[in-house]
Amino acid sequence: MMSELGGTRRGAGGVGEDAVIDVRVLRMRYGSVDVLRGVEFVARRGEVLALLGPNGASKTTTIEVLEGFRMR
Repeated sequence: MMSELGGTRRGAGGVGEDAVIDVRVLRMRYGSVDVLRGVEFVARRGEVLALLGPNGASKTTTIEVLEGFRMR
C-alpha cells in the first residue's frame, strides 16, 4: 500500500529491520492549538530524508520533538 507521500506503508508485520526512524501519529500542541497533527514517516537505512515546506510549517518543531528538545 502506498502512503500519501508516495512511500510504501508498513504492513501488519512492522517496518522491517532497515527502518532507522519510525514516526507514527506525532502531535505537538501549544496550549489548545495543534502545531503538529498526525505526522508519520519512516526513514530506512541508507535513505536521505528532507523536510520541506514554507516558513512556519513546523519543520524545526518536528525535528526538535524527535530530538527531545521540546516536550510533546
